[in-house]
Amino acid sequence: MENKTYLTKMEKSGYGLAALGQGAMYAMMTSWLSRFYTDVLGLELLFVMGLMWAARLVFAIGDPLMGVLVDNTRSRFGKMRQYLLFAPFIVSLLSVFLFIDFGLDMTGKMIYASVTYMVWGVAYAVCDVPFWGLPYAMTPNVEERDKFLSFARTLNSIGGALPVAVVALLIGDNILGLRKGLMVGAILFSAIAIVPFSMTFFFTRERIEPQKEKLSVKQSFKVIGKCKPLVLVMLFGLLSFGRYMIQASYTYAADYVFTYYETANSFTAFVYDMRQIIGAALIGVGMFPSMLIMPKLLRKYDTRRIALGAGIFSGAVLGLFFLIGTITHYNFYIALPFFFLSGLPLGIYNVITFAMVGECIDYLQYKLDIRAEGLASSCISFVGKLSAAFSAGAIPLVLEIADYVQPVTENGVTVIQQQTTGARTAIFMMLTLIPAVSLFVSTLPLLVYDLVGRKKKEIEEALKQKQIIKED
Repeated sequence: MENKTYLTKMEKSGYGLAALGQGAMYAMMTSWLSRFYTDVLGLELLFVMGLMWAARLVFAIGDPLMGVLVDNTRSRFGKMRQYLLFAPFIVSLLSVFLFIDFGLDMTGKMIYASVTYMVWGVAYAVCDVPFWGLPYAMTPNVEERDKFLSFARTLNSIGGALPVAVVALLIGDNILGLRKGLMVGAILFSAIAIVPFSMTFFFTRERIEPQKEKLSVKQSFKVIGKCKPLVLVMLFGLLSFGRYMIQASYTYAADYVFTYYETANSFTAFVYDMRQIIGAALIGVGMFPSMLIMPKLLRKYDTRRIALGAGIFSGAVLGLFFLIGTITHYNFYIALPFFFLSGLPLGIYNVITFAMVGECIDYLQYKLDIRAEGLASSCISFVGKLSAAFSAGAIPLVLEIADYVQPVTENGVTVIQQQTTGARTAIFMMLTLIPAVSLFVSTLPLLVYDLVGRKKKEIEEALKQKQIIKED
């Protein structure tokens, strides 16, 4: 049983394709919605900040509740698969509506943005929690599970990088412009996601049987408190909120920070025009080498050591980027290698938390005889959305404090304004210094995370006798 594998080629490829589509759809929202609100709808920065914080706090709280619902679901399909049959269609449709400007007055725009964003978040949780909880029930083989999650998270990140680069091209003034480019991007990436995301129901299987008894919401939250490793992983994820700021703030940095260098020849003019795509692509490309080698790293090193290394490396690289970028007056060419280097640890972050969640799920079953894939994975999505809320809300707050000059619309065309020195500095800090501090500090809870070495092996051996596996 030790070396037995369970996942079929159809499960691996189908789930991976769904992860790619889901990543693209979600990244379209996280990377561009704030820009749509401020630069297309013309919403006040403080309103956008308040909406981002309030809505994502609601989303975050909803995730553990969805996790409890998932863990208490009992059907012939399992605990999670049935939620992935219809909900993706609803989320894809709502993702398009997020980026439509109906020409309402300012009050109407504020109401429309609030309602569509809130409804989207609730619907997304119905997909997200069971989707990322599913791999923990598909195979009891820990090595196979970690490798599968690394593969899925890699494709998810590829999907997440697509909207940043593609939409940056679409919004060019000589292509579609900001307003039409964002709407076309939303349609495109929602279409990419809808079919593979919903097809997850048909080509996956849940093989690990849940415990017979169900837990109430109160009992479920008590379970979280009894799982110290899970609490530490949640703190790790929460403190690393700065990683969400890098790509989100780059959309502003490309237009307002890395713009003041000579464009006297055709090459530098081309680089100037393509700066949105070039920087975003380098950050995305930087993520993939580390994600691709994650299965090998996980076989050689424990999750704690890998996560510690990623946090320390991130803090050092981004801190150095801030210093050199400031000294060189934001020279875009000097910034290019730092974009790539900043992406390397982001790839590790995208995988490592999911591997640690798997360890926490196994620990809960070992200690309390509770198999809580939905609850544990929802705790991490809760932390992710809360961290993203901090990031999304911090961006308009910092811009407001720094006297950011919003674009103006002239004859239906969005005109980008020249920024003050303070605004440029603040935007660059959101790209570099703030994430550097966040990612370095995130390593502190890991110093007492102990699901490593002999303890982890003992848990894995004990579960081989305890788990009931559905045979194919």
